[in-house]
Amino acid sequence: MTAGADPDGALPGDLIALREAAALAYDRVYSSAGRIEREAALNIMAHALCDLSPIYTYDERKERIRALRSFELIGGVFTDGATKLCFPDRRPQISRIAMYARDVRTVIATLISSGISFEAIHVPPGAGK
Repeated sequence: MTAGADPDGALPGDLIALREAAALAYDRVYSSAGRIEREAALNIMAHALCDLSPIYTYDERKERIRALRSFELIGGVFTDGATKLCFPDRRPQISRIAMYARDVRTVIATLISSGISFEAIHVPPGAGK
């Protein structure tokens, strides 16, 4: 991956921004799913990605990376093309979200082999906007 491909700039190691991961997964698995606004599709894909693989957050300097725990994701809704995880209960949003490229490849393979339709991906109310 090149630094120019990542909207957050170069991330450490094998990490890629969740927006990019969602775009890769959507384009590879569901590009023929029908007409859906791109940002909404990425939001929905982000939910599938975090259901199937760990996701991470990192500090502004991209020096510290930590896995987001499942309880931190409860009730969250991805917005702005998978760039933010917002919470209706007013918890602070999370905006620096990434996953490992190897995990993206695994999720893509899982989605392809499962045959799950794009419409069947579970998203919380308010997602996909």
